[in-house]
Amino acid sequence: MKSTVISHLDERTAKELEERIPTLRIAREQVAGIHHILRSLSVFADAEEALRWCMSDLDSAIADISEKLEAWNDERRPIPYHDRDRIVLASSSGSYPWDVWERRAIAEGVSKELAGLGRSLMREAYQHNWDENKCTNAGWNDRGELMIQCALHDAENARRVWHRMLTCDAMT
Repeated sequence: MKSTVISHLDERTAKELEERIPTLRIAREQVAGIHHILRSLSVFADAEEALRWCMSDLDSAIADISEKLEAWNDERRPIPYHDRDRIVLASSSGSYPWDVWERRAIAEGVSKELAGLGRSLMREAYQHNWDENKCTNAGWNDRGELMIQCALHDAENARRVWHRMLTCDAMT
């Protein structure tokens, strides 16, 4: 489930989220300091309660952003050739590496048709047990990052190459 939400992050958004964490932590420390002062003065009970809620909200925001960034980074971590089975077998419908890649490709601007073709290529490479070199060309080494860049740079060439790899079962 996490991957569905995360796949909508792009690199710029992830970087912005990463930069917010220290600011949120500083804000939380400042609110905690104010809360401590108010509690020691035993006044402003309403303000103290509001600050307690504010600290809780900041804690939740920090945890949420950290979790999103961790999942986002996991989606981009290379899949070692020997580790493909473990990752695929641990996936469920809609969260296989090729599904995650397709959503990410579309989010980054690849057409749905071309993203579908790339998804098929990644899936075929796994299901037909292509060798490590061919799997690298099918996006397994870098979680398809180069495939996305190729599709964005020259969609027609990407379409031609991927289609050929699929029809020839990567014998090219």
